[in-house]
Amino acid sequence: MTDKLTVESIYASLRRELAFKPQVEADSALDLGDLRIVRNARRSLGISRNEAVIQVIRAALTPLKEQDSLSAEIFELHRLEGEPTKDVEKRVRISRASIYRHEKRCFNELAEILYRQEKFAREQHRKRQLERLAPPTYIHLFGVDDLRNELLEVVERDEPPWLILLEGLGGIGKTALADLLARTLIERGRFDEIGWVTAQRHEFLMQGRIAEMTEPSLTVASLLDRLAQQLLDDISLPRPISPKIVLPILKERLSKFRHLIIVDNLETLTDVRALAPILRELAGPSKFLLTSRRSLPSEPDVFHIPTPELSLEHALALVRHEAQLRNLPEVAAATEDALTPIYETVGGNPLALRLVVGQLRIHSLPRVLQSLRSAQGASVEALYTYIYRQAWDDLSELERRVFLLMPFSPASGSHFEHLAFVSELPHSALQDALDTLVNLNLIDRRGGLEEARYSIHSLTRTFLLEQVVKWQTS
Repeated sequence: MTDKLTVESIYASLRRELAFKPQVEADSALDLGDLRIVRNARRSLGISRNEAVIQVIRAALTPLKEQDSLSAEIFELHRLEGEPTKDVEKRVRISRASIYRHEKRCFNELAEILYRQEKFAREQHRKRQLERLAPPTYIHLFGVDDLRNELLEVVERDEPPWLILLEGLGGIGKTALADLLARTLIERGRFDEIGWVTAQRHEFLMQGRIAEMTEPSLTVASLLDRLAQQLLDDISLPRPISPKIVLPILKERLSKFRHLIIVDNLETLTDVRALAPILRELAGPSKFLLTSRRSLPSEPDVFHIPTPELSLEHALALVRHEAQLRNLPEVAAATEDALTPIYETVGGNPLALRLVVGQLRIHSLPRVLQSLRSAQGASVEALYTYIYRQAWDDLSELERRVFLLMPFSPASGSHFEHLAFVSELPHSALQDALDTLVNLNLIDRRGGLEEARYSIHSLTRTFLLEQVVKWQTS
């Protein structure tokens, strides 16, 4: 919603909507149909745009009936019921000039009431959408402005493509960029709703091994269930949610109101092939943004946006930023020449750069780079293996124990109390371990002053699941 919400803009809109003269210039009013209170009425009552506008105005008129019953009666008869002015004159027995004076008073009062209602509704809607997102793992993102603007242009366009894929290497920042995009769009109010669904890639068993994923990590049933919980919370649905019941309701909702649904971490072709038909069925005019390490050349209607590595300038800015956060003043103040070898060794992958900064808390830069150079030219997975292995070797047994708990955490992270419960560690020991793991950039600390959650990057989860068992026996 790009309009500027003011009492004056609502007043102008009411005058235009109800044909009150003198006529109001179109550019001085917003569309009442775009108001959140009107959208809410349409959704909850299943009525048209015009019916919802009148419903909202009638509801706002109710308190005025107690304050000024005559003005409210005149307004309702003339503007809402559509009675001719001459009939209203006869009924209330006052002059036409008096009728217009009463109506103008009512327009002013209604504008004030609707403004307060709309401001409250928008803030509640904003909070509800933000609650669907995990706390961000970033304080600042570097080198993403151009890509974010490209994404905004494609996503906000009220035309195809309906399915958009943000693709790139692990750790390149796809999830963080999608999160930034979602928060930007929530503030702009361009979409009726924004939903977020995360696909889990692996199942970590208590025996310390990985369960092979023979089924999609995000099934159609689980996708519909999560979307229903987020987007159909105003409808009473039987539990467990049946896809046959939910699908037509979602289709109708997403076709009437523009939504943006972000499906994060679709890493396998099995996931894509399972979900593609249902995504196409739900898309248009609503849009789906997918994030994946895989390109999908066999899906011609999926618009691909690659996520590039950071440039040297932005990579070094990230290194200095991380160094300041980790209390490494000598790294933050280092010259470009001193830090450039980091970029030359690991490239512009944000996660790799953060992990290297974490290693600098323990080792000198020459030692860190020397241990990584043997991985140059190999795949990014091989590079991460070197980085994670060196970090693992430097951890104490207690820190390893806490680190191995993290695959059990949800994508949104675990609270300290939950980790204390599952680890059975004293609070002081757990806090010391978490401090070390956060400083090494192995664990992310999310949330603000009132709440802290601890989580790991999806790539970190992968290496914990696939490599640690090997490392423990080596």
